[in-house]
Amino acid sequence: MKSVLLCVLFLILAPISSSAFVTLHANASLTSFLSTYLSNTAIANSTFIQMSFRNNTYLLMNITPSKHMLINTTNGFSFVLNSISASSILKPTLVALYYPNQTILSRLNSTMHGYINEAAPPLTDCFILTGLDRFNATLENGVFSCQTVPKCREAMYVTGGPSGPFGLGIINFSVQYNKLNSSYSAYFATLSDLSQSSITSNLAKLSSYLANVSSLAVQMPQNPLFPIPANMSPSQFSSCIYYTPTTAPWYCVAIGYCQYTSFNSTRLASLQSLINGLLAEPLTSSNIKTFANSTISTTNLYVEPVLRRLNTDAFNAFISATLPRYNATVANVTLLLSRFQNTSLNQSLAELETTFTAFRAASINQNITAASLTMNSLLENISSAYAQFNSLYMPVFSKAFNTSLLVVLRELDYAQLPTGLAQIAAQDQQVTSELARRVSPSELSTIENSIMGINLNATSYQGEASMPAFVKAVDGPFVVYLLSASPLPVGSKIGSGALYAALLSFIIGTALLMLFYILTYHRLHRAKRIRHTKRVRRAWHLLFVVLFILVLVYTYETYAYASLATSFLPISGFFARAASSNTIVVAINTNSANVLNVSVVNCATALRKTLTALNKSVQSMQLSNYTCVSSSTSNTVAPNCYDVVLSSGTPAIQLNANASSYITNNGLYGTVLQASGSPTYGGSCLLASLVKYALK
Repeated sequence: MKSVLLCVLFLILAPISSSAFVTLHANASLTSFLSTYLSNTAIANSTFIQMSFRNNTYLLMNITPSKHMLINTTNGFSFVLNSISASSILKPTLVALYYPNQTILSRLNSTMHGYINEAAPPLTDCFILTGLDRFNATLENGVFSCQTVPKCREAMYVTGGPSGPFGLGIINFSVQYNKLNSSYSAYFATLSDLSQSSITSNLAKLSSYLANVSSLAVQMPQNPLFPIPANMSPSQFSSCIYYTPTTAPWYCVAIGYCQYTSFNSTRLASLQSLINGLLAEPLTSSNIKTFANSTISTTNLYVEPVLRRLNTDAFNAFISATLPRYNATVANVTLLLSRFQNTSLNQSLAELETTFTAFRAASINQNITAASLTMNSLLENISSAYAQFNSLYMPVFSKAFNTSLLVVLRELDYAQLPTGLAQIAAQDQQVTSELARRVSPSELSTIENSIMGINLNATSYQGEASMPAFVKAVDGPFVVYLLSASPLPVGSKIGSGALYAALLSFIIGTALLMLFYILTYHRLHRAKRIRHTKRVRRAWHLLFVVLFILVLVYTYETYAYASLATSFLPISGFFARAASSNTIVVAINTNSANVLNVSVVNCATALRKTLTALNKSVQSMQLSNYTCVSSSTSNTVAPNCYDVVLSSGTPAIQLNANASSYITNNGLYGTVLQASGSPTYGGSCLLASLVKYALK
């Protein structure tokens, strides 16, 4: 045991050295390079190990047993400063240096064999005495292996049969015995398969198999088949009287049918110590990474101050000059390639990203002038290619996008979509889907022709004659006049529009009926030109009843159409009013919690920018259930600022904090375009695009 621990300790503490690698000292050129960073004494006392990786040559500099630096000697001298690269470069050398020698491998083999040889005889005898060498033992087969051995059978039935503690002990012993042998076999198979390429995974497996053996070594003797250990305290048996045979601990029902078996824990511990020692070496990926990180840390300790002084300004200037153009180019090309198939452009983008990533990772440890020239060349080439292919795709995409906006606007002019327009919308959706995937250049012409046809067909739909729109045009000014003077909340005013329109119709109808009465019956009556017979009076009464019913019907029809206007009006009516207005209000209407959705706020910002670009004066408002929370103008002060806007007829675009998605023009009180859900999300929201298209 002591010799094993000494061997492991030597492996852990030994500095890097191996007869398989040539250990060198610095020559004049290497000393000249290193003298910028280290003292001549440190250089002279250091040793170097040569290595190669992917056609490049390197030196591992050992300043002290725990301080190392990695130097690239392929073209001149340069330090490796990237830990990932260092791990890859160092791994083959470290594995070769620290791979266990034949003495260690032999010890791993012989110690386990000694462990097995010491523990196996009593176990093998017990295996035979219970008949397990010939038959299986399960509860289902009545522990048949034991049934074939008379002495075993007798002991089993004396202790409660197959389901008694003795029978169950045989079943458990059978399972554990097989697991133990399987762990032995797996251990030796893994040990024989041990190589430099499999060292990481196989060391972990060996440790796992040892853990299995250790666990079984504890479990197996705790079985009624085996005698009670001599060192067990008699006090442990005092509680046995409180158990039944089937529930008692093993030592309460132990009969010692088999010989006591002992497992040499010292041998097992020595094996685990050997493997733990190997696992502590830079053989596993994690340990190699730790070694590489330590190497990079040591290198940075000496190199960074000098490199920063020499190259920081140049590198920062290179990144500052390159990064904005690089980011813009990558974003533009990536967007184009997400919609347009082009192998050469895709390859150019991959080369650009890989090269720039490498330059940034190399940081100041590179020829910055050469890096700058390379990046400028790549950016010029890919920008030229992008411009060429973008000129093919973007015009088609822009036509498709504008056509989609046209189709949406036409759809919003109809409460019930005409069949033809629905088909046009489906065709537009199909074209949009085709453009959403990565189309080839040959497909663009076909798609463009489809877009032109859709645009032409959609243009032919100019909306429908709408009675709700007629009611708004005729009764709207009167309704607004009455509601603006009302003390009702804004929400109630909006909901009361239909009632006020009906009231207007009733007043008009009643006035006309009174006028008719004055011009006919009243005038004739005063001129005594009416015969006052019962039949004549009944005829006049019937006439006025019919006319009054017609007034009521007119009032009801007005109310019905006005009610429809509160839920839908053709969107072209709103944009016609917005086009003629110099001012447009953008309002965000939140819920009672007054929580602003950031995405909706971004859409409102984009909407304001769009309207400003269209030479519109924009007022901004925040509402909470139509109550004004804030306003960008001083003449419309909270909480009634929105009521002022509605009563003035100023066009308003209202973004509602609802989950459902819609865009609609509705209501008799005010000129309002309402939107909610997905059309109001983000800085490139659909609502802003529709407004821009409709008012351009």
